[in-house]
Amino acid sequence: MLRSNRVHSLHTMFMAQRYRQITSLRVPFARCASSCTPVTIPVPWGSIAGVQWTVGDGPYTDWVALHGLMDNAGTFNKIIPGLPAGIRVTCIDLPGHGLSSKIAAGSLYHLLDHVVTLQRVKDYLEMKKCVLLGHSMGGWICGLYAAIMPEQVQGLISIDGIKPISRYSDGMVPRIREYFGTLEKLEKKKNEKEMSEEEAFERLFKGTNMLHGDGSITEGAARCLLERGITKSTSGSGVVFTRDTKHILKDLNGIAHEFNLEYARGISCPHLLAKASAENAATVWGKEKEAMDEVLGIYNKNKLFTLAEVEGSHHVHLNNPERVLPHVNDFVMKYQLYNNF
Repeated sequence: MLRSNRVHSLHTMFMAQRYRQITSLRVPFARCASSCTPVTIPVPWGSIAGVQWTVGDGPYTDWVALHGLMDNAGTFNKIIPGLPAGIRVTCIDLPGHGLSSKIAAGSLYHLLDHVVTLQRVKDYLEMKKCVLLGHSMGGWICGLYAAIMPEQVQGLISIDGIKPISRYSDGMVPRIREYFGTLEKLEKKKNEKEMSEEEAFERLFKGTNMLHGDGSITEGAARCLLERGITKSTSGSGVVFTRDTKHILKDLNGIAHEFNLEYARGISCPHLLAKASAENAATVWGKEKEAMDEVLGIYNKNKLFTLAEVEGSHHVHLNNPERVLPHVNDFVMKYQLYNNF
């Protein structure tokens, strides 16, 4: 009888200890109440607007999140609340997107300028080191930054953004000629036509699906982008898009393919690439498939690199966050990219 009681007692102690271990592992996900507040960061040409999310109770590990071309900080609205507790994510509108200032008339945008903007944001928010989260073009920019400033990046998470589009010498002259012609038309064009909010939604929804393929974005996902993507017109009788129309131009200089290879070699931090199964505007352009495969070969040499294939379209993180979050959260837990104290 005494032996039986002792065995039962040991079993009870073991089960209690095991329960504490399991529940301690659950803590980051069990207390994931999230909140967000607007942020404004002064820059020489105006301001960078954004929203800062906190997940769970502090203290926090800082993240910075960058959206894709023609999108805005709203692209992360559905995925951030599902992250582990102990994370603070500053989602910014890149220059000429969302509620951020456009650059001066006559000035042009370049990917490496966005890298400098990211540094300005980090400096203003006094972040010595952070985790970078990017979608599409935002992922490209985060990758460039991680290669250039490796000591300031704790981890890199890119959603369907493998690398900047590679440029080759044989296509430079016609591309620059086309760029100049389009730029001239844009600068002569009058202010955008006023629309109703519903007309703006239809243009955003149809335009995104036309660019990245039918089904790229759902109506619900598109409305997440619409909130920061429109503003009242000067007359107040309608709305206009907030993004700078110069973003429809192909980056004048672009990134030469050999430079992209060198940037890829420079990424040494924990690196997750969540790749959507569907094609998008970048993957079907020119020699991009071959160029992407070459860069992926370099990424795979980094022992801290993880490739996750996700069923879905280019905006899968916004359409179906539940498909992306398991990969992101596993990666976050593995490399402790959250504050668990």
